[in-house]
Amino acid sequence: MARILVVDDEPRILALLNGILKTNGYEVTVAGDGLTALEKLGQATFDIILTDIRMPDMDGMELYRNLRKMGIEVPVVFLTAYGT
Repeated sequence: MARILVVDDEPRILALLNGILKTNGYEVTVAGDGLTALEKLGQATFDIILTDIRMPDMDGMELYRNLRKMGIEVPVVFLTAYGT
């Protein structure tokens, strides 16, 4: 079973993606911000990360840069509600 880390500061989006992905057979872990995501990445491995781009404190791009600095080579899919 694939393990997915979903990172978003919007609780409704986390709940929606969590439900959809679990219904489709994925093991899902959620994080409400980039710092929490980094903590979770220190505790487990994931097959893919879905992350919002715009988040307070640490945005999705900064999370991505931190992953690479840590040597974590997992695919990252960026999500956003903004067209720009």
